[in-house]
Amino acid sequence: MESLLGPQLPLSVPENRAIAISTPTGSCTLHGTSGALGNPTDAALLARLRQWSDAVLCGASTVRSEDYAGVALSAEAAEQRRGEGRAPLPPIATMSASLDLDPASRFFTHADVSPLVFTVPDHRGTPRAQALHRAGARLFFLPNPRPSRVLAELHRLGYPRVVCEGGPSVYGELLSARLIDVFHLTLAPFLTSSVERALVNGDPAEPQRWLLEHTFAHPDSTMFLRYRRAAPHPSDPGWVR
Repeated sequence: MESLLGPQLPLSVPENRAIAISTPTGSCTLHGTSGALGNPTDAALLARLRQWSDAVLCGASTVRSEDYAGVALSAEAAEQRRGEGRAPLPPIATMSASLDLDPASRFFTHADVSPLVFTVPDHRGTPRAQALHRAGARLFFLPNPRPSRVLAELHRLGYPRVVCEGGPSVYGELLSARLIDVFHLTLAPFLTSSVERALVNGDPAEPQRWLLEHTFAHPDSTMFLRYRRAAPHPSDPGWVR
């Protein structure tokens, strides 16, 4: 599993990673969920990245569609985090301008660490915000709770290692803004004739070159790829000598 995780920066150094799964034909869901695409190694990689992280970031639509619960790690992993001087479990952070989250969902009822919910100032003191607060959420009010802004706020709050778990619009914005340092992509061996849900969705942006750091072909034909964002190239419009 450590070979899939790859090199780690010191604990205090900010680094943003993303983990995603897709078919080779580009769909990040099968029968409506990403979980249907994975295998036990993919689940273990997800758990290892959560152990690595200080916070997990995902969009509210992913929380709803995947029936998210709080992070759960093995006793050994939690103890290792304690030995590093970190909390035994990382929180999950999400963003929602509408606060369309169910306080009775597993995101709140099955979480040993308070979820971090970023929303707009207009929700301060509203019944919906109060209900989520009672359900255990820590609420943060930002004028523009977009993924890039929330990621910056997480670093400011003391969460240097962040792993993004989707969905497509969150990946799209963070990739466009060049805010992902390492991308863990699992290719599931299902060739679909249509794309249920695209892996990335966002505004058009200049393509970026990434470096393939590691590959692993599982016996069941699942492929694990780890990419690192390449240094700027002279042909990149944003490159400065």
